[in-house]
Amino acid sequence: MELTVEGNRLIGATGDGSVSPYGGYMCVKGLASIDFHNGAEDRLMHSLKRAPTGQHVETSSAQALDEIASKLRELIAEHGPRSVAFFHGTGAYRSVLGGLLERAFASKIGSPNFLSTMTIDQSAKWVTAGRMGVMTSGKPSTRDIDLAVIVGNNPLVSHQTYPFAAGESGSPAKAFAEAKARGAHIVVIDPRRTETARYADLLIQPLPGQDAALFAGIAYILLRDGTFNRRFCERFVTQLDALRAATAPFTPERVAQRADVPIEHIELLAKWLSEAKRPFVGSGSGPSMSAHSNLNDHMIEAVNALVGGYRRAGDLVRNPGTLKPRVIVESVANATRSWEKGAKCRTADIGTLYGELPTALLPREILEPGPDKIRALIVFGGNPVMALGDPDRAIPAFKDLELLVSLDARMNETAALSHYVIATSQHLLRHTRECDYLTRLVCPTGRVGSSSYGE
Repeated sequence: MELTVEGNRLIGATGDGSVSPYGGYMCVKGLASIDFHNGAEDRLMHSLKRAPTGQHVETSSAQALDEIASKLRELIAEHGPRSVAFFHGTGAYRSVLGGLLERAFASKIGSPNFLSTMTIDQSAKWVTAGRMGVMTSGKPSTRDIDLAVIVGNNPLVSHQTYPFAAGESGSPAKAFAEAKARGAHIVVIDPRRTETARYADLLIQPLPGQDAALFAGIAYILLRDGTFNRRFCERFVTQLDALRAATAPFTPERVAQRADVPIEHIELLAKWLSEAKRPFVGSGSGPSMSAHSNLNDHMIEAVNALVGGYRRAGDLVRNPGTLKPRVIVESVANATRSWEKGAKCRTADIGTLYGELPTALLPREILEPGPDKIRALIVFGGNPVMALGDPDRAIPAFKDLELLVSLDARMNETAALSHYVIATSQHLLRHTRECDYLTRLVCPTGRVGSSSYGE
């Protein structure tokens, strides 16, 4: 980004296309970040503490952190590490160091109570990986594929793409236009005609909740005609006979009637999948938030496996990592079914999905009496009171907490219930001489604090 600064105030921004692989593209969030940096949307400029009256009053971050640490130390000493929980919100996903420190903090105190928005909107993808296993080589880049099947995702608006679905998170429209110019087919499967559908060579609009049936029908055709990727499946896929038996009832005629889509579209998609050299079948939040979510995503990934929609040995790895380059190997990480072992919720026989407990059970984990009851919750860049989808369950639970801390830039519904709200910095802040105060605090005390971000 090229920023225009006038009188120590940001007044504009444009995309710097000289070094970006996406050109000078800026999404609406990048454009709006200038106004937000300057205080729009009631951006929090000071940390807050809830007074006995229930109102929030301004406090210094240093004092708030000291008091939070004292309360956490007290709770852990009396009730153990499971009395503390962490919630990682969508707003925190771009905070690289914050996310690493958050995980390290939870690990250091020994609490398994780590939750996030992932188990609210797309846990089905993690369940599928836990049941099927994972190709460690990953999915192919959109710059390499010749067929993209995009299910229940609208990356032109959401910018949600790799590794779940084809597309580039930076300048998604440009990526699809370039793919089509290379001759790639783009298939969009969505009940709604989305913005992304304007790039579709084939738009399939099934009835909501019929993704599993539709992809069972696709698998049926690939297995019926023997047009699946035999070479890939012989090396990496098991239980093809079980899949054949499970999908036997899902004939194209039956699926077309059930999903209310033309049978010709089902057959055409199966044909394109069988002919593609570098296919990528993936989904967004749509299948994961509709009926039969686990089965939806499982069948979508099963079809991707049938056609070998993964990077192969010899493929170009376009981003191996910079600070810690990854070694990419064409192999399979076996199914783990992690939720059946290890740390479990105390109110249900349910374990973790990739190290996270299900957020839907958070209110129960807080309210139900007994050992290891959650008494403190630290919310990083999120609003779980609303994200849980049922405030009538969430609000009483959050009010029951002995310590609720929100790290956020806005005063959302969760922050309004919090004992402390730490006003977080934003990405356009720059290091100045005044920030040396923070550096001095880090080394001797392990603490970062300032009275406000406005200083």
